[in-house]
Amino acid sequence: MENPDAVFISRNVEIKVARTIGAEKKHLKLTCQAGHYLLDAVAWRQADWLPMLPGKFDLLYNIEENNYMGSRSLQLNVRDMRPSKT
Repeated sequence: MENPDAVFISRNVEIKVARTIGAEKKHLKLTCQAGHYLLDAVAWRQADWLPMLPGKFDLLYNIEENNYMGSRSLQLNVRDMRPSKT
């Protein structure tokens, strides 16, 4: 039996850059700022979120390894988000 992936929430994260990715442009690639840290994130099948970006959001996510063209890095896998209330 495998443990489920850990799910995290971060509030008041600033989405600085958002663009669609994928052959059909159904996914989002995000650059997020939390405090002094810039983080890469992806939101699979969430291109419909694009009109409300950029801005500050509360994010629900997993942390995953991104392997792209031989380069490995960590990224957030955004499961859900909503505009921050603060």
